Amino acid sequence: MRAVAGERLLLDELAPNPAFLLREHTVVDTPPQLVYDHIRRYRPDDRLVSTGWEVLGTRAGEQVVFGASARFWTPLRHRHRISAEGWSAVWEPHLCGVVAGFTVLPYGGRTLLTCELHLTPEDPDAATGLRIYWHVLAPAVRILVHRALRDIGRGVAFRR
Repeated sequence: MRAVAGERLLLDELAPNPAFLLREHTVVDTPPQLVYDHIRRYRPDDRLVSTGWEVLGTRAGEQVVFGASARFWTPLRHRHRISAEGWSAVWEPHLCGVVAGFTVLPYGGRTLLTCELHLTPEDPDAATGLRIYWHVLAPAVRILVHRALRDIGRGVAFRR
């Protein structure tokens, strides 16, 4: 692992100015490389957004970044598939980009696993929708992130 102090996270390169951010950590009793290998096969749960997640990038042995784009604060959820190549392209109006970055760092023979979400609305309407959504549902989003961290930790332990 090269985790260099001051190095920018891939997540920050893909979504540098999020309107909202959520960050959670856990310690997994497994070496970092095994956790990283498991994250590469992992797909976030679609309960967070109404469209599929795509891998937007990786840094070998350290980071995996997923992304999705949707209007997930409305009952009529618009589905919009993205790709790593199209992430920085112009999106449709009224959507919000969600980037989930998982980072693994060595922690005394174990792994410090971090999940960070960056939410970036595409336009003022999406920003308003997201603002309402975030204040009301942020606790539920936090639970989903905790569940993802737990599932990753359990999945790695199960495969050891």
